Amino acid sequence: MSTALHSIVQKAMVTAHRRKQRLSTAHLVLATYQSPHASVLFAPHGVDEARLMRACAREYEESDDAVTVALERAVELGDGPRDVRDGAMRLLAAILREPRSAGWQCLEHAGVTRPVVRNR
Repeated sequence: MSTALHSIVQKAMVTAHRRKQRLSTAHLVLATYQSPHASVLFAPHGVDEARLMRACAREYEESDDAVTVALERAVELGDGPRDVRDGAMRLLAAILREPRSAGWQCLEHAGVTRPVVRNR
């Protein structure tokens, strides 16, 4: 796993711990928003931190291996440099491949969809 993805996972783990929740792909989405380049994806569509946090605060069910699968897919999607932006974009694209994931549902409620990610 790249340093960028590792950093996102660490941030997500802190968020999950603070909320006393099991790590989910929704936590990964929130951590991705905190990457310096996330505004390129979120801001033009009216998604600010408060909106994303509200969307991700809901309780979503997902499979026990959803986080692992999302991270594996993000790694598979990476062919070029693995900086934070690329890591964040790959992770979002991986999460959007699984509509049953908590992260996908969080993004959908916030107004971010697969075509938005593809256009970046």
